[in-house]
Amino acid sequence: MTYITQLISFHEEDHLLSILIELEKEEAYLPTIGPMKAAFLFTIVTITRPKRILELGTLHGYSALVMLKACKDAGIRPELTTVEMSEVRARRAIANFKRAGVCDIVRVVIDDALTYVRSIKGETFDFIFIDISKGEYPEAFELCLPILKKHGVMVFDNALMPGVRRFSRAVLNDTRVTSSLIKIGDGMLVCIKR
Repeated sequence: MTYITQLISFHEEDHLLSILIELEKEEAYLPTIGPMKAAFLFTIVTITRPKRILELGTLHGYSALVMLKACKDAGIRPELTTVEMSEVRARRAIANFKRAGVCDIVRVVIDDALTYVRSIKGETFDFIFIDISKGEYPEAFELCLPILKKHGVMVFDNALMPGVRRFSRAVLNDTRVTSSLIKIGDGMLVCIKR
């Protein structure tokens, strides 16, 4: 099995990284983004240096920890809000965030992702990562675009899955964003707000 440490050159190992490696070992029964896409997400976050991150779809916290590790290595202390509908999964993620020592910068919301985004008033984000029910992607895009800062980045996982390809094509042609479809695993769609 490939691990994120085999794909990214880390100059020092820390507690957060050790939690990521533990979670990768559990991938056999948990549908994480996996180390290949995690390495790509790590790179995008490192380049963009976001101060405020929104994640829709927490699962057990793997992708959130990848983004936080990228920020930490870039010398940034961000605020990350992550939304998970399942209370069981959210509690597991909270336990992982505690183990990684990042609870002071992570806010876990137990709610339907789209319901939560509709409730946001007066907040904007530099970076939004979306990995929820694929049928919700079109509405998630429309709801998240107004709360994404100009030149902010929005990333959708699983962008090449059969049920998502039409959505991905539509976003690639949307003039409100500059987008790229990255062919890693089942795809990641990266959008930069114009």
